[in-house]
Amino acid sequence: LSFLDPTVTMPEIEETTETAAETAELAKANAELEAKRTGAWKTEEGLKKVAEFIREHIKNRNGILNENRCDYFKGDRLTRVLLPEVLAEGEKKKIKKRPKVLESIVDAKEANLVAQALLQSQEFYIKVHVVKDPANKQPQKEVRMMKQQTWDEAGYYVWVWDGNPFWTNVFQITMLVVFVLVACFPIWPDFMKLGLWYISVTLLVVMFVFLTIRFLLFLFVWIFGFEFWILPNLFDESLTVVESFKPVFMFERIKTTQLWWRLAISGGFIWFMYWAYTQPTEFDEFIKGQKEFVDDLYEGNLLSDVSQQHKTDLDKIFDKMPSIDELLADLAHEEDDEEGAGSGTCEGTAEECAKYHADEGRQENMQPEDFEENEDEELDMDAMLEDMLDADEAEEIMDEMMDEQG
Repeated sequence: LSFLDPTVTMPEIEETTETAAETAELAKANAELEAKRTGAWKTEEGLKKVAEFIREHIKNRNGILNENRCDYFKGDRLTRVLLPEVLAEGEKKKIKKRPKVLESIVDAKEANLVAQALLQSQEFYIKVHVVKDPANKQPQKEVRMMKQQTWDEAGYYVWVWDGNPFWTNVFQITMLVVFVLVACFPIWPDFMKLGLWYISVTLLVVMFVFLTIRFLLFLFVWIFGFEFWILPNLFDESLTVVESFKPVFMFERIKTTQLWWRLAISGGFIWFMYWAYTQPTEFDEFIKGQKEFVDDLYEGNLLSDVSQQHKTDLDKIFDKMPSIDELLADLAHEEDDEEGAGSGTCEGTAEECAKYHADEGRQENMQPEDFEENEDEELDMDAMLEDMLDADEAEEIMDEMMDEQG
């Protein structure tokens, strides 16, 4: 009985009790962690889910591998993504939802095992070496594949897996549909052509105004020895679309003076302000002309829709074609003319009219054999032609003899 021992004090008894309670809590926590360590990620489907989660939430960098653009990351970033977030009081979670398979990854040791398994599969990422060249000022660094593919938190790794192909397929189908729609532009209805025209003109005007203001702001700040650019990487073709809009602006001091150039630009600004102030009529006309130009753009006065005009004229072809009723009327008129010409009235005597109608009926009832020519008549015609040729030859001979005698 410790309370009867005079050598044991009350604080020592309380400290022993607290230590035992902490030990019990620690053991309970370890037991809960071990219960979660189920190894659900070890299956092929589990590894794919873990890889999708990492690919979506890890911070990647852009590099060049074998002259192709790639995404790479550092190993310690992967383990931090796999482990549960440690949040301070009042801090919000960055990742709102984690898949259930990640609940089996309870500590850094388990996270490194997962990373090693993903690397050994050679389906998700490979280990590379980042070439650090001070002369290379490009944002993408060159990376080279390493022979030894072992996991190390201090190493760098390149993604060879693009993630879930669902969105890739959606993007490809969308591009195919857009291509077909563009190819069918001549048969678009008028409201779709008008909507596309308004969208194109609006983008053109917004881009022109933005670039003009961006350049004028740069010149104005540059006069005072600073560089100020809005979206400085907007036209950098080596960057991705998202990176082209980062940072939003850049403000730096000019390293070289370039005094004379700055004085010339400041003189140009002063002259323009003086001209706008002293010549309000010309400046107002300039603004009015720009406004009229924009109005003409939106009204479509600067573009002739040749395809629409062709389609409109194509419909007019049917107006020139005769209808069925007109064709039947023309056919009946022709038949009436033929009957009138064939059944002409006889103005002679009764016998002459009877003979006339008898000949007409006989011509109508004639058969093809009635039109055969007589062979004897053909022979007589040939004989007459030969006699005529002989007479011509005899006359030519007589003329030649008369000429010789003369």
